[in-house]
Amino acid sequence: MDTGKIKNFVILVLAVANLFLLFVSASNAAREAEVRSAAKQELVELYARNGVSLSAPLDVYDAAPRAVELTRNMEAEMRIAEAVIGECTVVQQGGNIYVYNGARGDASFRGTGEFEMLLDYGVADMSGGAVDTASGILEDMGMERGSYTYEDEGDGEYIVTFNCRYNGVDVYNARISFLFYGESLMMISGKRVFDAPAASDQSEALSLGPALVRFLDEAESNGYIFTEVTGAAAGYAMEVTVSGDCALSPVWYINTDAGDYTLSAVTGRLVTIAY
Repeated sequence: MDTGKIKNFVILVLAVANLFLLFVSASNAAREAEVRSAAKQELVELYARNGVSLSAPLDVYDAAPRAVELTRNMEAEMRIAEAVIGECTVVQQGGNIYVYNGARGDASFRGTGEFEMLLDYGVADMSGGAVDTASGILEDMGMERGSYTYEDEGDGEYIVTFNCRYNGVDVYNARISFLFYGESLMMISGKRVFDAPAASDQSEALSLGPALVRFLDEAESNGYIFTEVTGAAAGYAMEVTVSGDCALSPVWYINTDAGDYTLSAVTGRLVTIAY
C-alpha cells in the first residue's frame, strides 16, 4: 500500500473510531480507552514508517477550538486603560489610534490590538515581585493570561511577558510585556485580544489525529526533517485589521526535535504566525 493510501486509511480509522465513541456510554469506559489506544497506534505506525517517533502522550481525539471573530470595544478599552493609569481623558489621533492621558501615566491603543502604556515612576505596587505584579495588573485589566517568560536585560532592567488567552485557549501571537527598571514598572506593551464577540464559526476544525496526518504531508512537501514529535497543543492564531476587527483562527502548535510548527486546524496547512 502506498503512503497516500496509508494516510487515507489512517484518517478513515480515526473517523470511524470517532463515530463509535459518540455512542459509547460512560459504563463502557474500558472499551472507549481501547478504541482510543488503537487509533493512536495506527498514527504511531504511520509516523514510524516515515522515520518519525510519535511517543508524546497525545490524545488523537483532542479537539481544536472553533473560529471566533471579535471587534474592538471602546468602552472596554477605556476600562483597561483606567485600570492601570487611573481616571483618564482620551484623544483620537487618526489612523484608529486613541491616546489616553491618566493620573498615573499615558497610553496609546491602535486598531491592530497593539498598545503601549508608560507609567509614572513608582505607581505600581511591587510588594509581591515582578511576576505577581504583572499578573495582578492583567487581572485588573480583565485579560486572561497564560504562561510567561522572565528576561533579565541587565543593569536593573527586566521584562515579564505573558501569553494571552481567549476563553481558556492560548492565543499564540497575542503577548503582553511588562518592562521593569529597579523596583518600578515603567511600561506595559504588546498585542491584546479584542473585547466584543462579533461572530462564531460553527464548522468543525480538525481534531488532533487528522491534524497530525496533515502535518506529516505538509512536512514532506516542504522538505522539513525531524525524527520525533514531542508535543502538540490547540490554540488560536490572531489576525487583526487596522479597523479594529479581529479573527481568532484555530491552529495546532506542534513541537518536534527540530523546531516548532503551526498547522491551521481549518485548512490543514502549515502557517506562519505574525507576532
